Amino acid sequence: MGNREDPLQGAKLCLYEKGYFHTTARDIATAAGVSLAAIGYHYGTKDALLNEPVSGTATGWLLR
Repeated sequence: MGNREDPLQGAKLCLYEKGYFHTTARDIATAAGVSLAAIGYHYGTKDALLNEPVSGTATGWLLR
């Protein structure tokens, strides 16, 4: 997996385990095995990163 995909996978895991509001950037970085800076570099903010899988799931529901 590339460095941009690693935080996304970590975010998905944290969303499943902790939920949106209880997930921190540090949680995601730890789960993904990346630095906190990688989240900022690739996604800008923790919320932007967490919104990726959430919006993808919502889109999937709408397209069914």
